[in-house]
Amino acid sequence: MEVGDDLHPDDPNNLCFGCGHHTPHGLLLKIIYVGGHSAEAKCEAPAYLCGAPNAVHGGIQATLLDEARILDVAANVLTTSQARWLRLESS
Repeated sequence: MEVGDDLHPDDPNNLCFGCGHHTPHGLLLKIIYVGGHSAEAKCEAPAYLCGAPNAVHGGIQATLLDEARILDVAANVLTTSQARWLRLESS
């Protein structure tokens, strides 16, 4: 795996709400390998995914956490038994 590789290639059969590239109302996460035991994903949530003004709905936040955790378990990106860090930012 090379730095910059998309961990979920453009597969028309991947209809995952989080990372599927062909799910129009999904999060359309592009999860990129950044080296070592790390990956990065960015999500700009549209207004219809907000529970209150400028606050992403808790269910969507849980989905983002679920996507991060599945990388740890299934994608073999985060393979150490060290503590995991997930940073959520809001603009």
